[in-house]
Amino acid sequence: MMNPFKKAGIAVLVIFFVVAGTALLMPPSTHVSRFIVIDREIDAVFSMVNNHHEFNKWSPWARLDPEARYEFSGPESGVGAKMRWWSRNRKVGRGSREIIETIPNERVDLRLLYGRRYNAQVRFNLVKQNQSTGLSWSFHIEHGGNILSRFFGPALDAWLGADYEAGLKNLKALLEEETRV
Repeated sequence: MMNPFKKAGIAVLVIFFVVAGTALLMPPSTHVSRFIVIDREIDAVFSMVNNHHEFNKWSPWARLDPEARYEFSGPESGVGAKMRWWSRNRKVGRGSREIIETIPNERVDLRLLYGRRYNAQVRFNLVKQNQSTGLSWSFHIEHGGNILSRFFGPALDAWLGADYEAGLKNLKALLEEETRV
């Protein structure tokens, strides 16, 4: 007859290997993207997404924690502009964003470090559509060998996608309101 502690140990190992094996079968990366059309000229939209100082005017996370702390460094906007944040709210967390490439009125690429572990790429793509601007906000992360990251990767579209949709709606409302004033 097998010792109950030995049975429990074997059960834990089996569960671990099933979860780890399942995670390793998950995609090695996750991509989340959302799109909106904003009734503003492309240069107005570009200036908002190319400047961290403007981000909290429309960020879905800034509204979750008005007590969060922010630190800006580098240039005001464009390549090298950096923003760090700290929050006690788990949904906001802590991390940093740095603009690593811009193509005026076309694209802004950022490096996103969230917490201590997650290093992702964020991109804003802009497309002129008559007097309006099409804007996509995308997030891409390579999970590598991080089993936990791979396991939760597929859920990121729902979790982060909802925040991206809210942020894009906030940005649209902000920019379109400016034209009415």
